[in-house]
Amino acid sequence: MDAIEKARKLKPDLILLDLAMPRMNGIETASVLRQEFPDIPIVLLTVHENVLENAGVASRATTAGVTAAISKHAGAAAVVECVQGLLKIES
Repeated sequence: MDAIEKARKLKPDLILLDLAMPRMNGIETASVLRQEFPDIPIVLLTVHENVLENAGVASRATTAGVTAAISKHAGAAAVVECVQGLLKIES
């Protein structure tokens, strides 16, 4: 709920969500945010490497409007690369 309130207030260029969050998970939150912010990229992070390979989770994330999903095990460089690509920022 905090992420939704902050997005409404701050109007970010990109939204970064964790899959596991209190009250609403990242996929549920992305679904709400996508309706209000159809053009803002939404990146989903997860500590579980194999969850991104799970067809059910991947399908739900795509349906919710998640733009990209990254395992936290991929490291900060992978997150930075993803964000730069989505925002079209040259390193």
